[in-house]
Amino acid sequence: MKLQLQAELRQTTTRSAIRKLREEKKVPGVVYGKMTEPVSIALDEKALLKALHYPNALIELEAPGLNKLAVIHAVDRDPIHHRILAVDLHQIQLNERVKVHVRIEPIPDPDGKMIPYQMFLHEIHVDCLPGQIPEAIALDLTPIREGKAIFVKDLDIPEGVHVLTRADEVIAAPFHTISEAEPAAETAAEAAE
Repeated sequence: MKLQLQAELRQTTTRSAIRKLREEKKVPGVVYGKMTEPVSIALDEKALLKALHYPNALIELEAPGLNKLAVIHAVDRDPIHHRILAVDLHQIQLNERVKVHVRIEPIPDPDGKMIPYQMFLHEIHVDCLPGQIPEAIALDLTPIREGKAIFVKDLDIPEGVHVLTRADEVIAAPFHTISEAEPAAETAAEAAE
């Protein structure tokens, strides 16, 4: 997904200038890139909040003298009020691979039955071209119904996307209720006698 954000170039990076930006409902940011100097910018807070709903979106930054394609790398928030304090963006090229985190999205059971399971991993780290960044990776819960854990290697990964997260890492596992565990414990106790 591609989004456009209007940016203003910042000449000063003093505390008073940043405080004034925040009073104007703007967020200070920095665009980093390979072989280029970091560029200080200011973004509209509302527009940035909308862009944050799409974590791996390609962002076209538009400002006088600045037209760059970037992805959001880090967001600093106020721990009490949760306002955005600053944002770091990484400039990208469409022909160079990027490393991003992609969320894992469980597919609901078609029968509508609730399957008790625990998620251990909510996102994976991948490497791909900017145009191939998946919005989310679907997680089929069929092995959970069969009482098996789901590993990273079990995911259906789109072509051109290379997973950097370890393949043997557990994503989700079924809950074992006490009623299921009791017969197994009784059988083990009988076998010990």
